[in-house]
Amino acid sequence: MTLLPLSGSQFDRLGKRLADGAASDDDEKMFEEVRIRYGRALEIAQHGLSALELPATGRVKTTGTLIDKLRRTPGLTIRGVHDLAGSRVLVRPVTLPKGFRIEGAECKRDFEARDGLLAQEIAVRKILNVFVPPLASKMPKEIDRRANPSHGYRAVHVVVFLEGLPVEVQVRTELQHMWAEATERLGDRWGRGLRYGLGPDEPDKSLFRSAAITRERFVELLQRLSVGIATYEEAQHVIDKAELQLSFTEQPASVDLWHHVEQARDALESARNQIRGALGDVADIVEELGTHG
Repeated sequence: MTLLPLSGSQFDRLGKRLADGAASDDDEKMFEEVRIRYGRALEIAQHGLSALELPATGRVKTTGTLIDKLRRTPGLTIRGVHDLAGSRVLVRPVTLPKGFRIEGAECKRDFEARDGLLAQEIAVRKILNVFVPPLASKMPKEIDRRANPSHGYRAVHVVVFLEGLPVEVQVRTELQHMWAEATERLGDRWGRGLRYGLGPDEPDKSLFRSAAITRERFVELLQRLSVGIATYEEAQHVIDKAELQLSFTEQPASVDLWHHVEQARDALESARNQIRGALGDVADIVEELGTHG
């Protein structure tokens, strides 16, 4: 079953006419009808995510944004655009109650998964387990952009299929989101190609008149910050997994062991605050560039 008012091949031909700039008024009207149908699929996704206690924002691509994507990616058909309807989840700390089972193991006491990779994995698992037939038209597809980052962008995407239409759910940690948002806004100012590894427009131009740093150098620093975020989150993940393993045992952990865990946690929290501060500085610079850059 599909919500679309046209066949798959007709849909692809419509997308080609839009990308080629040859769309008629009827084509424009048809695409607006398509957007409405994708909007309905998105509403179903948003309702399901809310039921999972994963509040999300969502949007359906505009005609202009879709055309940009089709033109930027040779050979891409409109049916291959899985984020025409998209939803975004920002993970939050989650408490796993006593008795919660992970991979056959059972928590012997409550465990709090802080905002990070473990909480992200729990959110992704919820989505993968719920958006399956008969609720969905077919099994969901996971795309891990942490293992294979796209020009510094890291997140986990889950494509769910509702009544025959794909809806892409982006699942991000707070730090991944802050980095992505700063880069998105920078792309609006320095050219959308920046998001796809093409570099900024006028790469040798200084950020400000009094600044020695160039646009190209600033983008390089952003890439290094992305690696730093990943390194921090992976270290945090090790500690989270260690604490989770301790929650599986009946015997309470020794005081010395918990002391070492807490020391590691404190060190990581300090690193997190530094990274958040750096991301805040980046956001302030990008905002300033809206006036001067």
